[in-house]
Amino acid sequence: MRQEETGIAMYRFSTGGLPAGERVEAWRNTMEQALASADFEALPGTPFSQAASIHIMPRLSLVAGGGSGSFVRRTKEHIAADGASAVYLQIQVEGTAQISQLGCERQLSAGEGILVSGAEPASKLNPGPVRYIAIKAPDGALRALAADPEDALMRPIPPDNQALRLLKGYLLAADRDDPLLFGPNPSLEVVSAFTVHVHSLMALAIGAVREDSREAAGLGVRAARLYEIKAYIARNLGRTALSVPEVAERHGVTPRYVQMLFAAEGVTFSEYVLGRRLAQARQMLTEPAFTSRSISSIAFEAGFADLSHFNKAFRRRFGATPTDVRFAVASVLAMK
Repeated sequence: MRQEETGIAMYRFSTGGLPAGERVEAWRNTMEQALASADFEALPGTPFSQAASIHIMPRLSLVAGGGSGSFVRRTKEHIAADGASAVYLQIQVEGTAQISQLGCERQLSAGEGILVSGAEPASKLNPGPVRYIAIKAPDGALRALAADPEDALMRPIPPDNQALRLLKGYLLAADRDDPLLFGPNPSLEVVSAFTVHVHSLMALAIGAVREDSREAAGLGVRAARLYEIKAYIARNLGRTALSVPEVAERHGVTPRYVQMLFAAEGVTFSEYVLGRRLAQARQMLTEPAFTSRSISSIAFEAGFADLSHFNKAFRRRFGATPTDVRFAVASVLAMK
């Protein structure tokens, strides 16, 4: 599906392959499309470099990026050119930033966030290398969920703000792991749900959720928690001791809450972990780099403690034994 049909564009951009004299302008044009019009300047004596993962959706834009120190200025002329009103939440992942708007200047440190208005002039100084996540949402979307979001403008959100931490983890995990959302053919239904979740987490992060919006905000929290837990599972599949109590303790929730998150998706925690382990084992069995590895070592690396259980579960899931899969791959490779 094309962007003009869906309003969705997903891509990565880097100034790395461009001549030094063209980088600032290329970045300015990219950010104008993704977030907002603004002027960018390299700092004296600092080569300009930027790279980002960019996601543009009908009611949400995300830029997860980083680069060299720089200065950004957004003027009344830029605001007039952009038209529609929006708000921006910046999450500082690494490095520092000095942000000025509404007569205030704030220092943003790693882990902090801040809400700024797209309808007011602003500037930002990154005095050194940074990593960040920038989120653009329609002003009305946040207003529908939060009471008086204007009160939260230019007020730093601390790193220990649970909603901010969940939001950051949700965005990074989805960008890395979710082909339905950020793959070449994103699901419109998934994108729509994701947008609602991000809006609600933004409202929670600034601490101004309306009473009639708490149910929607709860959906965002649950979605972010589930992504966080799934990412943890993916990093720890090889540990046979992976369990509901351990995951719950790690993420500061109850075992019942973990079970509820997976039940809402129609699976149990154990079924989900089994599925991920089987998928990992099958992928390893089909990759030439693992042809010298025994089936048992692959099974154990994927987190199976019992080879017989692995073989039975593999056959139930894929309709073939691990040996069958390996033989089929070997036959294809022999024909090349």
